[in-house]
Amino acid sequence: GIVAGAVSASAALNLPTMDCSYMFNTNMKLGSRGTDVMNLQKVLNMYPQTQVAATGAGSPGMETTYFGVGTRAAVNKFQALHLVELGITAPTGNVYTGTRGLLNQVCTGTGTGVPGTPVPPVTTGPVSAMLAMSQPSGAVVAGQAAAKLADITFTGNGTVSAMELQRVGVSSDTVLNNVYLYDGNTRISDAASVITGGYIRFTSGNGLFAVNGSRTISVRADILSTASAGQSVGVKLNSITAGGTQSTFTNVSGNLLTVAVVSNLSTVNVTSYSAITRSVDAGTTNLSVFSRTVEIGNHDAWLRAATFRYIGSAPVDAVANLSLYVDSVKVSGPMMVNAANDNKVTFDLGTSPYKLMTGSHTVELRGDVTKGSSRTITFAVENAGDLLVEDSQLTGVNVTPSVGGVGNSFQRLTYDTFNVNAGNVIVNVDPTYTVTTVTGGASNMTIGQFTFKAYGEDVKVSSLAVTPAISGTANNGLSNVAIYVNGGQIGTSQNWTATTSGLTYTLGSSLIVPAGQTVTVAVKADLRTPAGVNYTAGTMSAALTTGSSNGQGQSSYTIINVPTGTVTGNSLTVSSGAATFTRTSGFTNQTISPNLANVKVGSFTLQAGNSEGVVVNGATIAVTTTGSYNNISNLTVKSAGANLATPIGQVTSSNSVNFNSLSVAVNGTMTFDVYADIGNATTSSTYQVDMTVNYRGATSNTTASTAATGALTTINVAALAAPTLVSSSPVAQFVVGGSTFGIATFKLATVTSGTSANVREMRFLTSGTDAIESITVGGVTSPVISGGTTTVSGLNITVSSTGTDVPVTVKFSGFQNTTSGGSLLDSVSGVSVALGYVEGTSGSGSVITNSTFASSSLMTLVASKPTVTVSGTQGGTLVLGAENKVGEFTVVADANGKISVASSTLTLSAIGVTGVEFTSPRVADGNTTISGSAVTGSSTMSISFSPSAYEISAGQSKTFSVFANVAGTPQQGITPYVASTLSASGFKWKDVIGGNTLFTGSAILNFPTNSWTTAR
Repeated sequence: GIVAGAVSASAALNLPTMDCSYMFNTNMKLGSRGTDVMNLQKVLNMYPQTQVAATGAGSPGMETTYFGVGTRAAVNKFQALHLVELGITAPTGNVYTGTRGLLNQVCTGTGTGVPGTPVPPVTTGPVSAMLAMSQPSGAVVAGQAAAKLADITFTGNGTVSAMELQRVGVSSDTVLNNVYLYDGNTRISDAASVITGGYIRFTSGNGLFAVNGSRTISVRADILSTASAGQSVGVKLNSITAGGTQSTFTNVSGNLLTVAVVSNLSTVNVTSYSAITRSVDAGTTNLSVFSRTVEIGNHDAWLRAATFRYIGSAPVDAVANLSLYVDSVKVSGPMMVNAANDNKVTFDLGTSPYKLMTGSHTVELRGDVTKGSSRTITFAVENAGDLLVEDSQLTGVNVTPSVGGVGNSFQRLTYDTFNVNAGNVIVNVDPTYTVTTVTGGASNMTIGQFTFKAYGEDVKVSSLAVTPAISGTANNGLSNVAIYVNGGQIGTSQNWTATTSGLTYTLGSSLIVPAGQTVTVAVKADLRTPAGVNYTAGTMSAALTTGSSNGQGQSSYTIINVPTGTVTGNSLTVSSGAATFTRTSGFTNQTISPNLANVKVGSFTLQAGNSEGVVVNGATIAVTTTGSYNNISNLTVKSAGANLATPIGQVTSSNSVNFNSLSVAVNGTMTFDVYADIGNATTSSTYQVDMTVNYRGATSNTTASTAATGALTTINVAALAAPTLVSSSPVAQFVVGGSTFGIATFKLATVTSGTSANVREMRFLTSGTDAIESITVGGVTSPVISGGTTTVSGLNITVSSTGTDVPVTVKFSGFQNTTSGGSLLDSVSGVSVALGYVEGTSGSGSVITNSTFASSSLMTLVASKPTVTVSGTQGGTLVLGAENKVGEFTVVADANGKISVASSTLTLSAIGVTGVEFTSPRVADGNTTISGSAVTGSSTMSISFSPSAYEISAGQSKTFSVFANVAGTPQQGITPYVASTLSASGFKWKDVIGGNTLFTGSAILNFPTNSWTTAR
């Protein structure tokens, strides 16, 4: 009758086809957790007939990730409405393959939408299988646990519900004691036996494993301890069943593995233990729910994984935050029991196994008890392969644990049974509610917030008693006091008066606190009296007073008090929602030049209070001047660079500005910048800009205004300061003819702080006849007047009192080679540019000038130039009494033309040698003495080349190595070495194509100052 009634009710059901896009790939049942559970609740909540809950946890908009009794009841209703489509006779409350398929059709738009009309069959495939790229090879060891036999990769989309394997190789069926399926180091099946014919069959009504794309499953087995050496064993895949369709395979067969007998494996012995029954309170943390002593013998071993099965009567999520400990050291976790994997929890240590040294160790499983009142909690290790302990000397060989010292006799390992005492609810002030100020007059404001956490079992709270409190002002009660749970109101709003001791709310079934979960309960009210008068001062709070038999455990039905004592919320200060308004820090009195547009003349900052935001609707800008209002116009208010209102063309002493409801959040700020155009104001004229803003509270709607005094702006015509050469300008150096070169950067500035000017002309004198062709400044280029003043006009460079760097670039004259190797223009020394005149305008347009000279460094114009480097320490140990390399330098010719090296001076010193002598010096190219070279001197060597100099072609380099016999007595305890340094003034070179002029290295940019040394 119940089922029939449910089916007839389905006439009102209409499957949606566009409102959801969830895909359910995992089985779910009572105790399951995860995103799929939340999505399941969302789908069930689409229909009034299958809603999980009307209010509170699980209701529309408040779905959870926990599959509790409410979710199971809703699933039952859904299945009852679709018995025909699902092919079942009664609801099961479990979301397995058939129900998942129907839910997937609901959320992909393939439902019929017609109750009673059969839904098309659910398809999940195809699912295919093939050997993984990497396969186990070599040997398995007699007595080994969970030996890997094959890795099989499954592809497709569906759930494999049955699988048949077959033993292959030259061996008996008994060689494989137990066969398992693993995902990595996680066991996903119970043990299967090898039956007649070598067949190994796995089946599960809930599905063995799901495939969504690609998944690799390992076949593992315990190897018979008395298996004979030399046998071969392996497995091949015969068939799989997915979505009700069986697929067969003939070519998916792993490698044949040879059985080996090893006499000195590590030993793993689990000591005997007699389990007892104990009681535990829900809420107990870090409880040891499994503990056994493990002794490691022969040699060390690696703990790679541990699997525990939950076999208690409490819900599978009764113990949370499960972690694996060895000798009180946490090695993995936290984890939850996996209800979809037959209530197992696996700690897979992956590539970082834990080393178990020989000796005794305590292996523990610890967790937090969150629920399970009047039920039991028990964990066990069921199979030898559930403790994957690998021999440290035999990779991949897992040792079968013994129990009580009896070798290869693994037995199911159990531990104590815990009886969970009756549940309770702990009520605390919510630590996340950090508000300290509330706005008087605001509606639906939180005056107290609390957390409810149930332990042991779900607890229904049928009523709550609330007592508000007001102090520091007249207590005339509160309007619309209400209770909210996780953001949704429960119970009816009530007015509270000062003569009322408290308010009682009857909640029915709207507040059920799930075991192990935290529920947030807030008390809200309108911060005004029942007569509608806003509060503007004082403090407020709310307390949950001691309950009286108002809580009931949903499993044990035990009656409890919630809370067990009065819990008083935080004291909140009542604010009027006032904002602060001040001149922006850093914007101070200023001096500017006249005739400037878009000048910032004021800056103000508004900050909302910590109880509510504000909405700004308008402002008044007061302008006071000692000059004329005719010289200030286009008054504009901006924030973050954007105009907030229409500019005011003609400015007066009081200027009204309307804003389009500018919102400032709680504790937020907004800056109001005031700009104006300043006309032909006279020197010493001042403008004072003040501002008043009008605003209202964003929640209380209380209106207010606040004023701030601004900064003073003074008008002053600028004067140009003397130009200076910026320190980063180029130093004296050789420059190549025909090149463009930034010869100097001059700093231009005005004298008075805050003033500015516009530079329109600069005049230069040049030295070095015919060396410079043109000068470029500010994008304007002018040809050089030889022997006269070069004027660069038409500039538009704005300078202020803080200074503006103005780069000056020149184009040097080029060289034209002649057949004799000379040039039309020889090298030129003393080339410079001097700035001698700056002209600009300021204020009313009057011309301002400065005629102070500032000059660049002196350059030397050449047709080509060298670059000289010293490479530093070289290889080779100093050998006294023999020839050694004592110096080395490299010269590179500029790409513009060849140069020549005439001579060089090298200064030598020896460290760790007494009475040092340098004799028979020579200069070489590599190790070959350069013909025509001569080296004289000892500690100071003069190197010269004849007949005139050593030429280096354009763009080429030459490394000069200097050798000499080094004699002397080594000092004890010091490694001897020679250091040599080039002299810039002693380095002589010739500009071959620039008139063959002879120069020293003093003006070579970055001439090396470091020493060359032998190895130390």
